[in-house]
Amino acid sequence: MNTLSMSISTEIAELSFDEENLILHIRMKEGAEMNLENTKDHYELIKEITHNTRHRVLVDSSLFFTVDSSAFKYSVKDELTSKRIAVAHYNPCLANRLLLHYFKGT
Repeated sequence: MNTLSMSISTEIAELSFDEENLILHIRMKEGAEMNLENTKDHYELIKEITHNTRHRVLVDSSLFFTVDSSAFKYSVKDELTSKRIAVAHYNPCLANRLLLHYFKGT
């Protein structure tokens, strides 16, 4: 049975939320450029689609995308991540792994 209750497309990703299992699925878009403005919009839609409830997150970041430093710093704020129970990333793209590793160290 398909329990994905809602799907939304942002400028940077496709979002779908499984309300029964409380899992947010995020699929990054090819060539997405995360900047502060579209990242704020993205997180507002995450709050909306999850009804601001505690949830797990599965992120498919296998397609190439970029994140500027202001967007990365914004996306790790406690107020945005406090509803997450756990996060798992699928990321075979070496360029994306290096980018995320770099920002984790800054």
